Amino acid sequence: MRCNSCWKEVENSELYVVVKCKHVFCEECAQKAWMGGNYKCPLCGVMLTEDDISRNDFGDVETLSKPLFGVPQTKLNEIVEMLSSFNNKQVKLNEFKIQHDAKMAEKKANARIQQIMAKAFEYRKQRDRFKEEANEYKVQAERLELENKRLKNLIQEYEDEKKQTKEMVFRLQQENSDNSNAFGASKFFEPKQNKLPFIEKRSPTVILPKESECVSDKFAVLKKNRESNKNVEPIKNIFAIKKPKPSILQSPAVNRRAPIFTSPLRSVVIPFTPI
Repeated sequence: MRCNSCWKEVENSELYVVVKCKHVFCEECAQKAWMGGNYKCPLCGVMLTEDDISRNDFGDVETLSKPLFGVPQTKLNEIVEMLSSFNNKQVKLNEFKIQHDAKMAEKKANARIQQIMAKAFEYRKQRDRFKEEANEYKVQAERLELENKRLKNLIQEYEDEKKQTKEMVFRLQQENSDNSNAFGASKFFEPKQNKLPFIEKRSPTVILPKESECVSDKFAVLKKNRESNKNVEPIKNIFAIKKPKPSILQSPAVNRRAPIFTSPLRSVVIPFTPI
């Protein structure tokens, strides 16, 4: 037999209480329930009196061993029926307690399973996210590797071009030095000739082939002014230094021609004869 409150196994030698609603309580649960004098069943809430509470603490041995003489059969049948009903109710309460405990355990297990499944789902999401990040890092690593290879190839091409350029510059410098040495040697061994440069003598009225209409107009104006000032006597420069005329011996050579100077107008070529 078990206590209907704490479901502790109650031995026949222990003190227990049976109420009229057929509930059994151990000594500790009974004291907690009725310590304040309020006799009420803790399970079903039925109000009890002292007569409704039966204890297994009978007064003495004589009372326990006293035979039931003079008790009618109908009363004994009621007692047996009451005990059988009490026993059946205790069995049902025990089964209900077992089912209740099983349901509570199942509920706790389901709640635990739900928590585990939620954590597993979260871990799965994190795993998928980590996989995506790992794939992105892998793609970036491959891209960086290709970029490094391309940069290495460009650096190698630059080094090759730089080397070729240096070789070309060195070869050109060597050829230039060889040519300058050869030119200096030929100039050193070339015989000197006393020849004057040939300068073409041009008429003062000769106009350069590359002239424009503007230049020709300026030349016409200059010519007109010269004709108008032909009868005007020139002003003598009293401060000019008179130089002696060169003698025939000091005159330029016959085959020597005077250099030619071009005026800023680029329309008249004025010959210049050295003194």
